[in-house]
Amino acid sequence: MGSATRIYSVMAQIDNAEAMTSVLALIRDRDKLAERLRNGETGFAFEYNEKVRTGRYVVSDAITVMCFSVTDLTPHEAHAIAAECRKLSEWGHTEFQAAAGRALGGSFERLQ
Repeated sequence: MGSATRIYSVMAQIDNAEAMTSVLALIRDRDKLAERLRNGETGFAFEYNEKVRTGRYVVSDAITVMCFSVTDLTPHEAHAIAAECRKLSEWGHTEFQAAAGRALGGSFERLQ
């Protein structure tokens, strides 16, 4: 985990098209994912953007969608966070932050 590693999170109601567009803006297959979410799919998805060294983690409960972006990661670190996320039964910023900390061997402080 680099000293510049940060976690960003956003959340939207699936029935709010404008918010969904904003939440999924940086996801590569955003149109496909948005359609799956609107059709009621639930679960977890992950992608790593090597160019900007950022992991993106998307989770949905069929009502809301949350996207967490973690910056300054190696591919190995991004996959380790995804592995920790797959173990989660409850989702929120605090739970994601703890999972990322376990994966990276550190902790994160929430900034306002």
